[in-house]
Amino acid sequence: MNIELIKNNLIDKKYNLIYKESVTSTNTVLRELANGESEFTVLISDHQTNGMGRKGNTFFSPEKTGIYMSILLKPQLSLQDFLLITPLSAVCTARAIEKISQKEAKIKWVNDIYVDNKKVCGILAQSITDTENNITGCILGIGINVCAPSGGFPEDIKNKAGYLFNKDENKNLREMIIAEVLNNFSSLYKDLTKKLFYDEYVSRSLITNKTVNVIYPDREIKCLVLGIDKDFLLDVKLENGDNLKLDSGEVSLILE
Repeated sequence: MNIELIKNNLIDKKYNLIYKESVTSTNTVLRELANGESEFTVLISDHQTNGMGRKGNTFFSPEKTGIYMSILLKPQLSLQDFLLITPLSAVCTARAIEKISQKEAKIKWVNDIYVDNKKVCGILAQSITDTENNITGCILGIGINVCAPSGGFPEDIKNKAGYLFNKDENKNLREMIIAEVLNNFSSLYKDLTKKLFYDEYVSRSLITNKTVNVIYPDREIKCLVLGIDKDFLLDVKLENGDNLKLDSGEVSLILE
């Protein structure tokens, strides 16, 4: 990873980039460093041995083929506004992927980026709280499958995971995407609560007007996705005709 190349391509020089060749998880390690580091510290690694996904899942993180990074944020936000960080990050990342790869990037509510109907990116925002459970910060993790992993993907994800390029060919693709993500983040994060990214998020939705299963630990809901409201809740119609707005759940697209 060429950290100097990333720095040279950053418009906003406020980012403090830290590189580690291999970590358990960039989210885990950056959380350990959080008290001693400034806001906008970014931890980047070539490899994760225990990459973190949503709901306790792991994120497959083979060596030198993907982007594994976490950003330390210390915003003064309400819980409702804190929840905007994930969709904002999805827009920033989708823009970067599209610019560097020239491939259309879609967002599967709420935090996955898809290219050619395959998941190429996952985003995980984790709060940092004080002793009174007030939110004092955020660790924002972004994992992107940039190049095809040697040996392919593991059996359990090989049918749904994708990548952007067959190989890097010394074009510094990962560095270029990281710089684009951070540049996009700088331009949108300062006005986070204005939700200036809302229209783009909605236009990139992979699942609007599609039938999906929304999966919970104890049940599944089959529904038609009508859209995404201004609070980034999923507006759905159930099979019995009822309308609901969902604030959580793992969405699985039903192929018809």
